[in-house]
Amino acid sequence: MKIETRLTSFAKLLAVIFCFFCQPVFSQVYTGEDLTSLQKSLAESHSDAELINYQLQIADYLIKNPGKSQNDLNLAALWISKAEQLNEKLKSGEAEGHILLEKGILLQVKGPSQEAQISIIKAIELLKNSPDKCLIANAHKALFVYYDAENPKEIASKANEIKQAVMLFKQCGNKVEEALTLQDQGEMYLSTGNFPFALKSLNESRQMLTALNYKKLQRLYNLLGIYYFVQADYENCLQYQFKALEICKQMKDSTSLYCEVNNIIAMSLEDLDQRTQAIPYLKDALLIAKKNADTSSVLSISINLAGSLSVLNKNKDALEVLDEVARSYSSALRIVNDKIKFQYSYLGILVKLQQREKAAKYAAELINLINQPGVSKFNIAYSYPVLIGYYFSIKDYDKAAACLVANQQFIEKAHVPKFREINLHLWYRLDSARKDYKGAFTHLLEYKALEDSLFTEKKSKQIQQLQVKYETQKKDDDIKLLTQNATLDQVQLKNARLTRNVTLAAIILFILVIGMQYRRYREKQKVNMVIIEKNTALQKLVREKEWLIKEVHHRVKNNLHTVICLLESQAAYLEDDALKAIENSRHRIYAMSLIHQKLYQSDDIKVVDMKTYLTEFVEYLKESFGSPEYIQVTLHTETIKLDAVQAIPIGLIVNETINNAFKYAFPAHKRGEIIVWLKRIKNEIYLSISDNGVGFKQQVGEELNSLGLELIKGLTLDLRGTIDIDTDNGTSVQIRFTINVSNIPGSEEDLTLS
Repeated sequence: MKIETRLTSFAKLLAVIFCFFCQPVFSQVYTGEDLTSLQKSLAESHSDAELINYQLQIADYLIKNPGKSQNDLNLAALWISKAEQLNEKLKSGEAEGHILLEKGILLQVKGPSQEAQISIIKAIELLKNSPDKCLIANAHKALFVYYDAENPKEIASKANEIKQAVMLFKQCGNKVEEALTLQDQGEMYLSTGNFPFALKSLNESRQMLTALNYKKLQRLYNLLGIYYFVQADYENCLQYQFKALEICKQMKDSTSLYCEVNNIIAMSLEDLDQRTQAIPYLKDALLIAKKNADTSSVLSISINLAGSLSVLNKNKDALEVLDEVARSYSSALRIVNDKIKFQYSYLGILVKLQQREKAAKYAAELINLINQPGVSKFNIAYSYPVLIGYYFSIKDYDKAAACLVANQQFIEKAHVPKFREINLHLWYRLDSARKDYKGAFTHLLEYKALEDSLFTEKKSKQIQQLQVKYETQKKDDDIKLLTQNATLDQVQLKNARLTRNVTLAAIILFILVIGMQYRRYREKQKVNMVIIEKNTALQKLVREKEWLIKEVHHRVKNNLHTVICLLESQAAYLEDDALKAIENSRHRIYAMSLIHQKLYQSDDIKVVDMKTYLTEFVEYLKESFGSPEYIQVTLHTETIKLDAVQAIPIGLIVNETINNAFKYAFPAHKRGEIIVWLKRIKNEIYLSISDNGVGFKQQVGEELNSLGLELIKGLTLDLRGTIDIDTDNGTSVQIRFTINVSNIPGSEEDLTLS
């Protein structure tokens, strides 16, 4: 279970990384003051070169502004067109390069395309000798997104473009852009698995942005959190992710970044065995993704949510989450890497549910997908452990071994200790299954050694961090102590004067308060006497009212018993159907009579204890049918209190169903059982009466609309409930309704607590 949990968490992390890291990011952020300044500079421009420069800067603002609309993009295109027309007369190579750059960035908004890439490459060529280093840096940064970090042939070019951008921003003195580009560089290293370089770039970015008092740090904190998650340092991971979440909420950032932050928090909580607490974060993220119609994020988060539910052994719920993706967001499964993530998530859950036939289909599809070109190496790395788990489940150890060997090739290249730890544990399981105990022992030793080393390394880091925190706190405490000592004398002098004045004022105030309190005490005594007299009178009235109500219930019960006696007397002169009708009526009247008896016998005249009532009533019904030994009646009731409005229909329903079972369910003295359930879940009551007799249709033939059945349905409507009648393998009547909370003392409290 430990290794499966780690596999699930790492898979969800990969889904997050590739869902959010593949999108172009415009880190430059403008403000309203920037636009106003640009417009003013444009109005004051004297040369065509200045006009072109400010027109293109305004276009750049409109493109990169986080709150941009389609109208802003149209205006940006118009400004670029104006600059292009001016340059036809000026014929400046640098201006042409700037125009091509803005065209490429504008096209990039719609998604990276070959046309945009060609435009940016031409811009870099024209701007290479430009004195405006920031402009060239923006061009290299724009080209950076077109190289695939998963393609070995392109990773070097991608790294070179971002390095060029960092260097050029440094040369032109734009520290904010330099720091944000270092952030992009760290993100690239994270996506390629180069974690040491990722941490170096992200820490440099953090130090610079903190020194510059830069506020929008949610993306940087998120990336640092991802790094520490991969290193299994969940304390630092959660620290950064909660900071990112707080900034997102402050700035009302409901973009895909908000979804990603919730994802990482949920995965960290799951690895800390706080799986139940992780679910709300995933659901919150999924809600935002659906609201934004972000199909990629919906897919990623749904996979994560399904994984979390699976770890909690809610595998059917997990399948429902993935099935909804397949039904409603099938467009997200068109990309091979996304489909692979969906496949191995689905396969892992099918293996847990032991649905081997269906799992075989998904395993075959997954093998076919990971052998296609352009598949992420991380997807391949995670697909193999899931496939190995499937082969373990069907005991195909040869195929499991083949997958382990293939997975080993990736692990030797990836510097991720968690990968190697997982693979060693899988080798140990395989050797044990094949009874290769020597190999199993060797792999177990290696696994334990690696696990211990990772634990030791993590603890060493934590000790160092605590030491730094301690020393920093000690210095802060010393500074505070010195400051306190310096101000202590002044405070003491002020306090001496203040104490004198306060003492005098306190004495005067004390005398006034004592006088006021004595006056209020006298008034309160008078009021209390009046209240006591009124309470005594009210209590007397309440007791009289309760006595009268009990007397009414007692007389109703006596009258109903009189009716029962009259029916019994009449029954002596009747036969067949008439006699049966009289007996049925007698049982129904007894059900109501017993309710009134319980009401006047109870201390609380408003409600009936249903457990006591049903026990006595069912025993009465058994006796009325002679207590046949071949029929066993089992009663399962909770201590539930209902008012008479709901108690009477329940009694009549129980009467009708048990009467029917005694009469028709067990012909020829066939042995059987009648089971009665009454339970409460929150504010709902569940009533079930079932028998294992011959079934309802065989009992009453074609008379499905008999008086008893119609009475049961009518009583269910009175309860405002629902009824379900099952006639297979006996008869089962199940009724569900909502309790009248307002009529039952203390029920609101019980409901709140439940």
